[in-house]
Amino acid sequence: MNPHNLKPIQAGADAKTKGRKGGIESGKSKRRKKKIANILLDAMKQDMSAGKVRDDLTAAGFDLKSDDTIAATFAYSILLSAMSGNMQAARLVLELLGEEPELEHKKHIDGGRLELKEREVKAKEDGW
Repeated sequence: MNPHNLKPIQAGADAKTKGRKGGIESGKSKRRKKKIANILLDAMKQDMSAGKVRDDLTAAGFDLKSDDTIAATFAYSILLSAMSGNMQAARLVLELLGEEPELEHKKHIDGGRLELKEREVKAKEDGW
């Protein structure tokens, strides 16, 4: 951000006008994003037609006959990518499964710090 390009907001009506304009634009942006999200959700429910991704997944041993929606194919392709060594895909799979190793590690460390702090407080109360 370049502070020389910033124009100070004048108090009163000017600030109110600019704030209102920003709020209107924000609403437009949110509605546009919601519309795109709905289109994607509907698309994910559609049947997956034959194609390279589907062929690759079938060749990798995934049974797409039981669930052949785009969402299932999408999930399988992320899993396949993770299995081939893509760490971002592996992290995404773990996150979607609710198993985030980094988060668990952080909880363990924070728990240890809390325990040490509790011991310190107790020791001070006991006159150490």
